[in-house]
Amino acid sequence: RAPLVRSKLVQLEEKRHLLLIDMHHIITDGSSTGILIGDLAKIYQGADLELPQIHYKDYAVWHKEQTNYQKDEEYWLDVFKGELPIL
Repeated sequence: RAPLVRSKLVQLEEKRHLLLIDMHHIITDGSSTGILIGDLAKIYQGADLELPQIHYKDYAVWHKEQTNYQKDEEYWLDVFKGELPIL
């Protein structure tokens, strides 16, 4: 029941620090971690971050409206209807 993400800033020397970030695998993937590290590097260098052109909420609405998704769901529900075989 640990937190999904933890961070700690460790001072190594007077002007040298190390940022530790621990994330549970369920909340991130390699691409997302790369984006996070890139954004942190930009912030550290004093650069402004660009706002995303599309937000996840917009993507989720678009995805839900796709008709192929419903057809795919119906197909797989039909394939796996009834009792499933033991592997």
